[in-house]
Amino acid sequence: MHKLQQTQSQLIQNEKMSSLGQLVAGVAHEINNPVNFIHGNLTYANEYFQEILTLLHLYQQYYPNPRAISF
Repeated sequence: MHKLQQTQSQLIQNEKMSSLGQLVAGVAHEINNPVNFIHGNLTYANEYFQEILTLLHLYQQYYPNPRAISF
């Protein structure tokens, strides 16, 4: 009877550890997805930021004396 209770206790512990492992894997997956999204878009974000800076410099250069635009 003692051996049966010990085996049953081990099975319960194994199930708990298995559930915990699945939970940790799920949390890691949920963290990994947004991180990969951000990492994958850093190059594009940097390019857009550089373009905005270029536009701001042009605006600062020409705003005090805007060019005449002829249509």
